[in-house]
Amino acid sequence: MRRWRLGFILSAFMVVVSGSIMTGLHGFSFFVFRSAGTGQTPASALKENQGPGQPDAPLPIFLLSAITPDGSEITIRSHINLTWAGIAKMHNGTWKVLADGTAYRQVVRSTCHSYAAHSSLYQSKWAIVSVENEQND
Repeated sequence: MRRWRLGFILSAFMVVVSGSIMTGLHGFSFFVFRSAGTGQTPASALKENQGPGQPDAPLPIFLLSAITPDGSEITIRSHINLTWAGIAKMHNGTWKVLADGTAYRQVVRSTCHSYAAHSSLYQSKWAIVSVENEQND
């Protein structure tokens, strides 16, 4: 029973001491007579506006399809509505997109760099394929 009393007295004492220290630092009027908006997030803070059309909005995802050199069809998820993709067949038999883009030269350049850096991962040479949009607009 004495422990509970002692714990309660110490807790109450800590509340009184910390309250008096904060009142001494900031003054009594800081806690009682605060103006409207005091303590709000400043205007320089991170803006979380991610609605449609806003600059911070997440990019749309396009589902695109392409025919591989062996005749199979692959689906590509991309943030741009691309027209070309550089692909290569991996050792496990799946096709990997090495580069995507709207400009043929951009895809060729990016694919060359990506394939050269990791050529041991791929079973086949890379290929450039034309891509079509699967989604109905």
